[in-house]
Amino acid sequence: MRNVLILIILFIISTLVRVPNLDRPISKHHEFNTAFFLIPMEIWNEEGIVKHGFLPPYNYTHSNDKFIAEPIGIEEGNKQGTYYYLSFPSLSYVAPYTIFSVLNVKPTALALQIFNLALHFIVCLMLFGVFSSLFSPNSALLGAVFYMFSPGTLWFHGNGYTHHIFAVFLVTLTLHYFSKIILQNKPSKTNFILFTLSLILLFLSDWISEFFSFDLLLLGIVYGKKNPLYKKL
Repeated sequence: MRNVLILIILFIISTLVRVPNLDRPISKHHEFNTAFFLIPMEIWNEEGIVKHGFLPPYNYTHSNDKFIAEPIGIEEGNKQGTYYYLSFPSLSYVAPYTIFSVLNVKPTALALQIFNLALHFIVCLMLFGVFSSLFSPNSALLGAVFYMFSPGTLWFHGNGYTHHIFAVFLVTLTLHYFSKIILQNKPSKTNFILFTLSLILLFLSDWISEFFSFDLLLLGIVYGKKNPLYKKL
């Protein structure tokens, strides 16, 4: 509990450091990503997400906005003048948009930044849990703090939301339940279900899921052989 409280205090500090960069015109390092995610959300807000098959569109409603691929550079999935981005699965767009819709919040840069900060905090807590199953509590705290205050995560978990940031959240979530099942010897049905669900969501978010699931398979085999509980399987 003490280490969790320390994490909370340090995260508040990390947020205060980033406050000057929140809710201002997006123009700095890789903030193109923010615009890249807000455009489909704004279009979904106007036309409905179901109309676009839950895929991210990049042309607004009016006829003059159709058949324009630049400057975004989208040239795939053209449907009646609307271009769709198909290089990644769409859950990293759908997840924040769904939360905004439930809370009746318009998709804005600030809303996406707050969502991103929330992901950062949750990831840090889950990393602490995963590290705690491998190392001492102090070492686990150090690992979580290192992730929290790394320059890349400070920026991209605040102003640079992208597919990979959401994937990091799901990778950590999957590792969280993987560690409970394999490392902490808690192979309950609930943990298995949540582990499977988090891995499925990762497949719906980022292609890195294919490599990650293979790594988990190898880790499961290695740790499973060491664990008497799994020798019966």
